[in-house]
Amino acid sequence: MSNHLGFGVPLSRRNMTALRSALEALQPGVDVVAHFRFSEHGQFTVAGPVRTDLTDTVLKVGWLDLTNGKKAEPVSELQALTTLVVEDDDLSDLATTDYDELRSLVSSLDAGDLVTADFDFEGCGRFTISGGVRRNERGTRWVLAGHHLTLGDSPAPRLRRLVIERKATVLATVGAADDLFGG
Repeated sequence: MSNHLGFGVPLSRRNMTALRSALEALQPGVDVVAHFRFSEHGQFTVAGPVRTDLTDTVLKVGWLDLTNGKKAEPVSELQALTTLVVEDDDLSDLATTDYDELRSLVSSLDAGDLVTADFDFEGCGRFTISGGVRRNERGTRWVLAGHHLTLGDSPAPRLRRLVIERKATVLATVGAADDLFGG
């Protein structure tokens, strides 16, 4: 079984020297792609401008911490970091998907689909997450790396764009009338 999602980094390697060097060189406003691995969310990437938290001690991208507040020490979930060259400095000009199209896309989601989603949050601006879709703990909402894609059957208010990169492969389906053991 493969140990990455195709766009993620292998689970076994993390170059701490390179991460620290990259984090030391970062300034707020620089666009980055950060690769994360969380036990509850799996592997995913976040792309967007770097910012600091309210204490000016933690570097962040989107809502996620890059550093733990101790100089350029990466958080344990950060696997790799690269800077982006963005032609247009204004990320707010990115295309936004029509609401009806968003509604159609979120209604077609299945657990494990690989998606790319753009969000726009107050305080951290526009950022993009790519990874696998899951249901929340209650099974009522689709989430991507802890960010809601849906509220009930509707797209989440801060979701601006959704692209389904690859549908999950369904290995077996068991309905109420089906019995795996032939009984």
